[in-house]
Amino acid sequence: TFMAKPMTGEPGSAMHLHQSIIDIETGKNIFSNEDGTMSELFLNHVGGLQKFIPELLPLFAPNVNSFRRFLPDTSA
Repeated sequence: TFMAKPMTGEPGSAMHLHQSIIDIETGKNIFSNEDGTMSELFLNHVGGLQKFIPELLPLFAPNVNSFRRFLPDTSA
């Protein structure tokens, strides 16, 4: 069986999702403006993640032991 954080005081095993959206017509990353700043779409995307993270937690932390990682001053 898998435990996200089997040992207290040691880093846990992490799952990272890297997300980007490319415009199929231009090939450009639409999360970034031409000057490299964050696009409005990106900011809305992050806001949506923040709003819906409680509903998504069962996917990212599927069992009781998964929540051992969610402590102050610990490495995700």
